Amino acid sequence: MTPDFRMTPQTPVIIQGIESQASRRWVASMRRYGTPIVGWVAASSEVTETDGLPVFRSHAEALSATGAEVCVSMAPPRTAADSLLEAADSGIRLIVSLTADMPLHDAVRVRRRIADLHITCVGPDSSGIAVPAAQVKLGTMPDAALAPGAVALVTTSDSLAAEAGYQMVQRGLGQSFYVDVGSNMIKGTAMAALPALLEADEATEAIALLGTTRGTEEENFAEAMRRA
Repeated sequence: MTPDFRMTPQTPVIIQGIESQASRRWVASMRRYGTPIVGWVAASSEVTETDGLPVFRSHAEALSATGAEVCVSMAPPRTAADSLLEAADSGIRLIVSLTADMPLHDAVRVRRRIADLHITCVGPDSSGIAVPAAQVKLGTMPDAALAPGAVALVTTSDSLAAEAGYQMVQRGLGQSFYVDVGSNMIKGTAMAALPALLEADEATEAIALLGTTRGTEEENFAEAMRRA
């Protein structure tokens, strides 16, 4: 399935992970960048509002109230899989999981379900995705690494991508997409799923691929590029 990364400055986004102070700091960063975050989902929370955003008890409630299409999840590892599955079953079309150290058996369970539902999921253990031209950042990448441009930056490493993005911006380049598929062995979206999307994107003129020494993601991406 070709990933669905459609984003506009008005695409509503909801967040999982209200329990963490770090999550709240990153949500503030995303909002400053321009990301239209419309609320939190936290079944166990006793508050109805946090940082000026409503807190919903379920994804179904959040979707009904806001029309949210995207979920960014920073849920703790022990509850991350169930949180992602609830988001998927609610009708969300794009999920970005920033959770590190999700157990592999949970990641397998999530991947099977999102495949059945034909939903795009990035991660887990991703720093997120961004579409700078739309002023949308879904993750923990620094603003200094982002600028609108014609290069798709694709990686499995958050630190490599942040440094490469910063160097690109310093040299007057920018990104059509910024995509960290995550370092978990079991991913919602593999690198090899991206070439068809990037080939069809009119804003993308080149691809910067940042690999690591583990696995065969880069080889699979290259083979998919030949077929695209």
